[in-house]
Formats: sequence, C-alpha cells, structure tokens
Amino acid sequence: MARTTAAAPASGRFYYGWLMVVVGSLINGVGSINGAISSVFFLPLTAHLGVGHATLAFALSLARLESGIVGPIAGWLLDRKGPRFTITIGCLMGGVGLLLLPLVNSFLGFLLLYMGVISIGFNMGFVLSMHQVANIWFMRHRTRVLSIFSFSIRFGRAIFVPVLALAMMEYGWQATAVGAGITVLVVALPLSFLVKRSPEAIGQHPDGMSEELAVATTAKHTAASKLGRDFTFREALHERAYWIIVMSTAVRMSINGAIQGQLIPIVVAKGMTPAEGAGLLSAWALTSSGMLLGLGYLADRGSKKMLLVAGHASSMSAIIVLLLAGPTWGWMLLFVLFIAFAEGMAPANHSIIGDMFGRTSFGRLNGMLSTFTTIGVVAPPFLGYSWDRYGNYTLPLVTFAVLAGLGLLIVLFFLEPPKKRPVAPGELETKPGRA
Repeated sequence: MARTTAAAPASGRFYYGWLMVVVGSLINGVGSINGAISSVFFLPLTAHLGVGHATLAFALSLARLESGIVGPIAGWLLDRKGPRFTITIGCLMGGVGLLLLPLVNSFLGFLLLYMGVISIGFNMGFVLSMHQVANIWFMRHRTRVLSIFSFSIRFGRAIFVPVLALAMMEYGWQATAVGAGITVLVVALPLSFLVKRSPEAIGQHPDGMSEELAVATTAKHTAASKLGRDFTFREALHERAYWIIVMSTAVRMSINGAIQGQLIPIVVAKGMTPAEGAGLLSAWALTSSGMLLGLGYLADRGSKKMLLVAGHASSMSAIIVLLLAGPTWGWMLLFVLFIAFAEGMAPANHSIIGDMFGRTSFGRLNGMLSTFTTIGVVAPPFLGYSWDRYGNYTLPLVTFAVLAGLGLLIVLFFLEPPKKRPVAPGELETKPGRA
C-alpha cells in the first residue's frame, strides 16, 4: 500500500507530463515531413538542379555534418532554456525554409537553404527537443515515452510519404513543398507553446511521483555508477560506456539514414517503380512504428544493452536481404521487417544515456551524439557514388553489413555501466533548473 501511495502524484493532480507526450507526439509527427521530403523529392530534385545522385546525397550529408555542430549548441540551449525555446525556433526555421525551397534554382542555393535553415530547424526543434522532454519528465517510463515519440515520427512519415508523393505527382514538388511548410507553421508552431520546461517548474516531479520517491528513483536510476546523483557533463565524457553508445548510434544512424534516403533509387535499380519504392518507405515507417512501441516497453522492463545487440543483428540481416533481393514484394517486405526492428532500438540508444548518466546533462550528452556520429555523412554519397560509377549499390551495402556486425560485437562484449565511484562529502543531488 505504501508503495502505491508513494508512486502517485503528491498533489493528486493530473501529471502534466502525459500531456507533454501527446503534444510532443503531434509536433514530432509534423516534423517527420522533413524526412519524407528528402526521400520523395530525391529524384525530382536531381533533375531540377541538374546534379547526379552522389552530388545530391552529398548535400544531404553535409546537412547532417552540420547537425554535428548544431547538436551540442542545441543541447546547451535545451539544458539552459528548456525545450519550448528550441521547438519554437525549430518550427519557424523549418516551416519558413520549406516555403522558400521552390525559389531555389541552383545547387548552391539549395545547399545554403537546406543546410542553413531547414536542417538546423528540424534537427533542433523536433528530434533533440523531444529526447529532452522524455528524459526530463520521465525516469521509470523514459524509454516508453521515447518510443512513443519515435513512433510519432515514423507514423507521421508513413502518412506523409504517400501524401507528398501523390501531391507531387498532381501539383509538382514546388507546390508540395509550400504545403508542407504551411503545415509545420500552422500545426506544430502553436503546439510548442504548451511545452513546459520541467515537472519541477510547475511543482511536480518526474512520472508524477512524490518528492521522496523522485529522490529515491533518481538514486536508483544512477545506481549503476553508485554516485547517487547525476553525472556531470565532464564526468560522462570520461566514461567508456558513453563512447560505445556514441559508436552504436553512429552505426545505426549511418545505415538507416543512407538506405532510407535512397531506397527509392535502390529499388528502382532492381526493377521496381518509384511508386512502389514510396510504398516500401511507407511500409517501413508503419512497421517500425509498431516495433518502437513494443520494444520501448520491453526496454524499460529488460536489458537495453541486449536490445541494442539485437538491433545491430537485425540491421545486418536487413542489408543482406537487400543485397540478395529481387524486385518482388516478398523479399522487400522481409527487408522491411528486419530494418524496422533495427530502427526500433533507437529509443534505447538515447534512453540508456539517461539511465547511466542522469537528467542534468542529458541535453548536452545527447547533443554530442550528433557531433560524433557525423562520420555517417559519408554513407549516402558512398551509395550515390557507387551507382554513378558502377551502376550498382553492392560495395556500400556490403560495407554497411560489416559495420553492423562490428557494432553488434562491440556492444555485446564491451558496453558496461560506469564503474563505482565514491560520493564526496556534502555532495547533493543535482536537479534540472526551474523555468
């Protein structure tokens, strides 16, 4: 009985964090427009700009490289100002950038607009901000909430890919881009004003717990380090576990991002149509949406490490299937199942940072992932170059499979919680700042 009472909100009020989950999911769903556009617009943009596959893929990769610079800055802003600020700025930049996209008539103009406005806005205002929301507002349900946010991105992409593809065929890519920009500004931007900085800022505690239980749970969730408090940013950077998580995330993002961005050209090369390729992207997003919810639940109740191991194994299997697949839906749906499971480990990649290192420096630690995972920028141009030079995608896909296998082995044998440290006399628990 005492356990049930302690777990309940201290004031008996509705826990605002669950409203944050709903609002954040809607914002993330709208933010998935960016990923859908980069896939659906790939072929028409190469024709409009007069560039090859490798060149456009390089431009999209440069935008990702830029996110490696923006990530730590966004993380610092998230830790200092809270997610509402970054979400608002991100919605404005992303929406206005899409409105301006049809005005671009040169590759240089596209590069400047996409890198300088659109990419920064969507990276800062959606994905990174929602990771912060989940980590600050939840501890016991952290991975499940991250899974819901990831689900909203994939589900949004599953909706927007076919919608944008149909709109593009009917009205052209320029009008479709304008419609996407208006959607971001009209739907996501107003929702950002419902976002609060932290539960402490409104007199609540993570998961709606009482203050006593919140303190005890904080100690439990950093028990792997035996600190009884959150790691500082500098302390976390000295831990091997953090860099293994960085490596795991880099492999996942590199493989999934490269294949997702060029799946339509890949399957077209196998003899399928662009419309079938868009259908596969939609099936990928829908399947991974369901995987995310189920795997998020399992991760909060089981081993996040073993989930990461299984994800790397599934990623390797997906690439092998894609290499062997003919232009048939049977093969392609098997690929979708494997790659969707691999993508389903994404929340565990971020949640495990909060589990091991705490809440206080999560924004910066999570933002730093963007910096050190930018090695993945070579993956999309590698795919494009292989097609432009050899007329196939064999070499890069084999390379991706090997990287996934290495990631599996490193996580399995070397990822362990930070070692035990003594707590200095008088050291106090660190809490997120109030708004």
